[in-house]
Amino acid sequence: MDFGGARLCFNYSSPERGSLFFLASSDGEVAYADYVKPEHDDAGDHTKYMLQAHVAPIVALERSPFFDDIILTVGDWSFQIWREGHQTPLFTSGCANDYYTC
Repeated sequence: MDFGGARLCFNYSSPERGSLFFLASSDGEVAYADYVKPEHDDAGDHTKYMLQAHVAPIVALERSPFFDDIILTVGDWSFQIWREGHQTPLFTSGCANDYYTC
């Protein structure tokens, strides 16, 4: 996975989930990870899960200002709305005639 031009999205409103974050790649992938190493975990893998969200670079990754567990990704010809902890989007827009930008 290449994270060139990556986007980061932290949760600053929730102290118990403050070390968890989303990372979007230029390959259209989204990773959900924790920058704090779990206790008794020698593997050092901080990634909770990874998703192929878009087929082109993700140009925006934002947390909802109203619901702290809702995430927006924008890339290729669509945008998607995700819920933290779920590995499928709640909503995927229809395909646009051209690439979305932000």
